Amino acid sequence: MAGEIIEVLDKKIYYTIAAVYILTMLTTIITNSIVILTFYKVRCLLTPSSLPILSLAIADLVLAVTVMPFGIVANANRIWLVSDFGCHWYAYGHTVVGFSSILHHGVIAVEAARKIVRGIRNAGARRRGMITTIVVVWAVVLVWGTMPLIGWSSYGPEGSGAVCSINWKSTDPTDVSFVMITFVLFLFIPVIIIMACYTAISYDLRRMARIAEKQWGRKAQMTIARVLAKKKSMWTGLIMFVAIFFVWMPYAIISFLSVIGTPEKIPPLAFALAAMFAKTSTFVNPLICFFWYHKFRDGTKRIYRNSKRMASLQKAWTTSCNEAACEIHLRTNSYPYHSPDFRQVR
Repeated sequence: MAGEIIEVLDKKIYYTIAAVYILTMLTTIITNSIVILTFYKVRCLLTPSSLPILSLAIADLVLAVTVMPFGIVANANRIWLVSDFGCHWYAYGHTVVGFSSILHHGVIAVEAARKIVRGIRNAGARRRGMITTIVVVWAVVLVWGTMPLIGWSSYGPEGSGAVCSINWKSTDPTDVSFVMITFVLFLFIPVIIIMACYTAISYDLRRMARIAEKQWGRKAQMTIARVLAKKKSMWTGLIMFVAIFFVWMPYAIISFLSVIGTPEKIPPLAFALAAMFAKTSTFVNPLICFFWYHKFRDGTKRIYRNSKRMASLQKAWTTSCNEAACEIHLRTNSYPYHSPDFRQVR
């Protein structure tokens, strides 16, 4: 693949894809850096439920910095400049982060169900359990992503030919088995678990509302606050999952059709657009965190206000120090203009 000019699509389309990738990369870096900084500065936000969000933010940031530039250069030049290693690295990075994304949302759904339905309160145990779960998730996807590198399926050019991914179009039984198991493990099973969790949460919220209404009345403040707080927690996770599912679904459908159907009938442009749309998933979670999760938004705003206040104090301190230093300089280092000898000469 290295050194070959790619002519699958029109030159302008490659340039457009490269421009979109640049925008995606910059947006991903900015938004996920804000998420990481907010969690670092406002530690009270770093609950067991938010640890998967932080984990994904770190992964998306690393992906944007270390992997996305390869795709930008390849599309802009219509040539893969960094040998087969670059192809494998690009495909491996996107595969691992893509698989981890759906599993992380499964973890978020299960944690929400345990917290709301079962009412688990031990924050320390939940935190330790969540950290262990996240480590297991990363171990699974890192190992699974290496399978094409050691002979079970392979990584190669996709769609437009400019970037690489899993070899979805292969008809070899070994490659097909890998792809089908991948869909089962990283799409079908997680989606079923996620939907089951949010269905259980929804049912429990309705049950809780009925019980609270009997005890305190429909319009009692305790009834409203208790139900709304849990409903808000459920909707945050559900909206994140739906958004990720939405941006990945076109790519998943086209990839699945390539396996079970006739891949040559799928236009390269359709593959390229679906892949480009899927890559926007790297900044979807931060945007949802900011616009939907008011505590996170308040924390980010507080950091911004504090940074402006510190900048103002720094500026005032620097100005005052400069004025003091100037006065000291005039008093001690202005010879001969302020010396007795100079005045005597005059």
